[in-house]
Amino acid sequence: MMGIAMKAEKHVLNKIIESLYLYSNEITVASLLSNEKLQSCLQNELICNPELFFVNGFKLMYSPITTAVYPSYSYDEATINQMLDSCRKKRSQLISRIQGNDNYSRVLQAHDFLARNIRYINRFDKDLHTIVGPFTKKQGVCEGYAKAFKYLLDMMNIPCQIVYGYGCDQGVGVEESHAWNMIQLYEHWLHVDVTFDTTIRSEQVLRYDYFGLSTKQITRDHRFDIEKYPAAECSCYGYYERNNLVMNTRKQLRDYVSGVLRSGKTDCVFKLPDSSGENLDSKVSSEIQNLLKQLGKNLRYTINYNLKHLVFHLHFGE
Repeated sequence: MMGIAMKAEKHVLNKIIESLYLYSNEITVASLLSNEKLQSCLQNELICNPELFFVNGFKLMYSPITTAVYPSYSYDEATINQMLDSCRKKRSQLISRIQGNDNYSRVLQAHDFLARNIRYINRFDKDLHTIVGPFTKKQGVCEGYAKAFKYLLDMMNIPCQIVYGYGCDQGVGVEESHAWNMIQLYEHWLHVDVTFDTTIRSEQVLRYDYFGLSTKQITRDHRFDIEKYPAAECSCYGYYERNNLVMNTRKQLRDYVSGVLRSGKTDCVFKLPDSSGENLDSKVSSEIQNLLKQLGKNLRYTINYNLKHLVFHLHFGE
């Protein structure tokens, strides 16, 4: 049970949060926390609550009895109300369209909405770092994607955190500051990077290279302070693993691609197991060439691949 002191501290934080929604310029609370502790708690609230996008930070004036909190706001009250209303309406609309009771499927649908409809654009615009960019402008940077994803999952009562660290852009091979999510499904914590899945997609074909990964998997091209976040040890909830799209044998690969071609589809995405070895791009290309020759099909194809995660996207045709 929560102790009396902890309840009192929680009451202080709740009063401040409630006052923020009233756009109070000065909030007076009991001095139950040191300046450093209170500042830390408030900054954590800004991270955990995507709706507090309108708060820049806080100044504190401490006395032995009371502490005065002076928030800094990004917009005027009318603008904040308009933005909050727009974000809330959009979130409610999206949640109403999410089907099924299985949380894995529901999280996947939230992922797909952002990947399909939000454009990644890297420019200086504070709205792109919050839920305002994705939900009112259909644009965002990685932090905006992560906050929008959490905003949706919070409404579905699915545990979700934002991870701050670094990601390596495979296109240029440069590591940059980055944000993504950790979610909890079936008592397991998993990594989901909607931004990376969005930026590697091709036309209408979605990719799930970064959906449901373990810490061991995500750290192939991401870096973060592992000690600050929950352990993600399960590797069986990745999208490709869960949908039987890991090709463990050559026969499995050939049968899968043959089935795609027979169905008339032009695209397929699959993953190879960790034990696949080296030079996989050339090996897969050779395997596809031999398969097409065996099937008597004269088709052009292109291969996009993510060698860090052993994922391949085949496109047949022009």
